[in-house]
Amino acid sequence: MQRLDHPNIVKYFETYDDLKYIYLCMELCQGGELFDHVIKSKEPLTEKKCAEYFLKLVKALEHCHS
Repeated sequence: MQRLDHPNIVKYFETYDDLKYIYLCMELCQGGELFDHVIKSKEPLTEKKCAEYFLKLVKALEHCHS
């Protein structure tokens, strides 16, 4: 996971643990959830915009499995 480097994948750095918790150190991504962004958007969600989001998702998945 540390070797993954793609603009649409959150960067993972390291894992720490103790007796009660596991801590994942990851890239800070400000901007919120995609779902919240879609709901709060003033313009309607078009088929073109959905296709753009889906293409980013598919490219990230392709990168993970290559």
